[in-house]
Amino acid sequence: MARRPPTRWIAPLAIVSLAAAGYGVLASNRSSDGNTATSPAKTGSRRSGTSGTSTKARPRGPKAYTVHAGDTLSGIAVSTGVLVSRIKQLNPDLDAQALQPGQRLRLRP
Repeated sequence: MARRPPTRWIAPLAIVSLAAAGYGVLASNRSSDGNTATSPAKTGSRRSGTSGTSTKARPRGPKAYTVHAGDTLSGIAVSTGVLVSRIKQLNPDLDAQALQPGQRLRLRP
């Protein structure tokens, strides 16, 4: 009986090694980019020592958006910073599949 060449088991071993290395790189990037639950930005801590007066937060961005050719509802949401659900709430008669160029959408009350 002829002996099998070593490439029959080396190739699968190389594939598994590359997959493990790729996973290791991705896992290390996830933990080093600051998106962990213990990150100060994610804990919701507030500054102490603020005065008792409160200022009303003004909404930012435009009040309306005029649809252009090729626009999608999700694309409009990304470009304006308004959630798709909020756009749908403010425009109850909106059909997301039938957006027309020139159509105006309310983005905030």
